[in-house]
Parts: sequence; C-alpha cells; structure tokens
Amino acid sequence: MNDIKDFKEYELYPALWDRVPQAFPELDFKFKGGYWRSNKHIDGRASSKPDRTFIHYKRKDLIKDNSGDAMSLIDYVMMRDRSDFITALNTLASVCGLTVPNSDSEEYQAYRQEQKQRETALHKFSRAMWSDEALPVREYLHGRGWSDEEIKQADLGYISEAERNSLNSPEFLNPAIGTTHRLVIPFRTGSVIRGFKFRLTNGESENKYINSKGLSKSSALFNISIGCTDATVVEGELDALHASVKGAKNVVATTGGAVGEGQITDAIRRGIKRFTLLLDNDARGRDFIASSVKNIEGKGASCYIATLPEGKDTDEYLRTHSLDEWQRAVDEAVPACLWKINNLIAEYADKGEALTFKDREDFFIGVKAVINNPATRVEDRQVIYNHLQGELSPELFDIAE
Repeated sequence: MNDIKDFKEYELYPALWDRVPQAFPELDFKFKGGYWRSNKHIDGRASSKPDRTFIHYKRKDLIKDNSGDAMSLIDYVMMRDRSDFITALNTLASVCGLTVPNSDSEEYQAYRQEQKQRETALHKFSRAMWSDEALPVREYLHGRGWSDEEIKQADLGYISEAERNSLNSPEFLNPAIGTTHRLVIPFRTGSVIRGFKFRLTNGESENKYINSKGLSKSSALFNISIGCTDATVVEGELDALHASVKGAKNVVATTGGAVGEGQITDAIRRGIKRFTLLLDNDARGRDFIASSVKNIEGKGASCYIATLPEGKDTDEYLRTHSLDEWQRAVDEAVPACLWKINNLIAEYADKGEALTFKDREDFFIGVKAVINNPATRVEDRQVIYNHLQGELSPELFDIAE
C-alpha cells in the first residue's frame, strides 16, 4: 500500500474538484456542463478559441488542452512552478487544507515510473488502432455500434505480436496478447491505470479476455471515477465504456460476475453511497444480482436494481437504442427490497390459484424478513405495503396495515 497513492486517489483529487479556480487562478477556469473550462492554452497563452483547456469530471486528475496536450494536475504544477513532485503535491494539498502523508520515496518513485510506462504503452496502443493492420478490430467495434470518435474517447487500442515483443514488459508475457487477443482496453480506476485487458475479436477461445500480468480486477470497479456518490454497475468493460462515451455518468463494471466486497469497499472509500445494478439480462446476470445486493447491503450502502427492456447488456442495447432510452431504464430502478419482494411474488405466482395455507405462511415469512432487514429503510417499508396491495389479489392475500 502506497500512502501517497491512496492520498491522491481518495483525498486530494476529490477535494481539488471544487477548488479548481483557487488551485489554478492563472487559467481562469469556469464550470460548464461537467467541465472546468479555460479560454487559455495549458501553458497559459491566450487562445483565439473558447474552452481551450479543460478538466473533466471523469478524469479529475488530468488537465487537457484541445490541441492534444494532457498532463496530471501534479505534473502541471511542477511545470508551472518549476518545482519537484513533493513540492507540487504539497502546493495542491494546501489549497484543500490537507496534509500530505509521509511515504517511502523509493516506493513512490517506483509506482510513478510504473504509471509513466503504462501511459506510454497506452499511447502506442491508441495510435496503433488507426493502422491498416488494426482494420479487423475497428470493424469488429463498428459492428458493435461504436463510431471512430467513440473508440478514441474510450482510449481503446490495438496490439500486435511485434509490438508486444518490442515492449519487453513482464506485464505482457502471455503469448495470446497480440496474436489472438488484439483489442486493448485500459483498466482505469480513478486516475490510475492498474493494467490492461486484451479482448478476442475473432475466432473462438475459452477466455474472451486476458489480463496483463499482475492486474487484480477484484480490488476495484472498472472505470470508476473520483468523487462520485452514485454509480451504475454493469458487467462488461465495453458496456461501461460505451455508455460513458455516449455521455452517461459514473458507469462502472465488475468485469464479469457479481460486485465483489473489495470493489465495494474501494468504491465507498471514493465516495460512492448508492449502487444501481444493471447487470446482464440473462440467467447468469440475474444470479449475480442476489450476491451483489447482499455484498452492497453488508457494507451499509444503498442498492437499486435496473433492468433493460430488451437485449442482453448495455453494449448490445446501445447499438439500436438512444442513451436517453438507456438512462430511462436506469432511472426506473427499484430499491433492492422491492426487487426481493417481486421475486417472492413471482415464486408464489407460479403456483397459480393452488396456494395452500402453508404457502401463505411461507410467503409472509419471506415478506417479514425483507421488511425487518436492517438494510430496508423505514420509508421503503410503506413502499412494500403499497406494492403488495397493488400486486396481489385480495382474494388470495389479505394485507394488514
């Protein structure tokens, strides 16, 4: 565990977001539409075009110039003040009233070097996506409804076998990387590239995805940003990225499976208070909901369940539907307690009108367990009562207030 790394992720960048004008007065930032925008270049020169330099809510750690220049906020302060890393870190922390923790400098320098190497690799992968060799991968993405602009926004890349060998990195030792698995997806959490995922785009394989060596997907949700309170959770990386590049906010992925306890703990530390589950609309996805709800409620967070009206997942749905339609499904999510009640109703509805007194008893025991669950909020109990009265035939069930 690196103290400075955690300090940046969980404290500094979230606190800086509301203090951008104070931290960078020379750029005269104004907030518009989810961005801090400046009419100056990143180096402070006046620009003839508005909104030249910006900081976006999805990458609160990064300052970008529309000409293509980009750097971390800390690197920017190092350039602006001609200072070293620790001095720049202290400068930004002081704006937020924070104190930089002590950390072993060799450990941090090794971490920083690792990040620079990954950023360099990502730049190569992103550039290679537009080569002739990468055409089959681009066509694969086009077939899934991705435009070229969306591919660029998502930082998707391409790796060949030759490129993998030239990188000479222990992260890319798997021989399938660059041979069968050539689509590159950077695995970001907050401002950190934790590693890369490589996806198969043609042919058959037991594993559609291969992780770069050392990438732990269970420790954090994919695509999680800094300083958000509400997250929509999907399964696949392309699901989360496709929704994000179309304009959806705070869409994260489990990278397959239920939401893990480590992922929830990390998300809560980043400020997430509410999770909306939009997992795959198939048997496996529905099975993942129950364990995800249990894990989320066990950590004391709020949980909602959303369902797409058609299609298996978000990526597939967005091929033929607008983001507004997708967002409507998210907005219509029901509290987890109501999802549990609906499951009980469905279970006993299968019996038709042949319900016995024992069935009635078992049903109400299940309802009572949901109502008395510590995770069920007081205000949701009345929702459950009202829902039961609206859903169940009074000839079968007499619901007492």
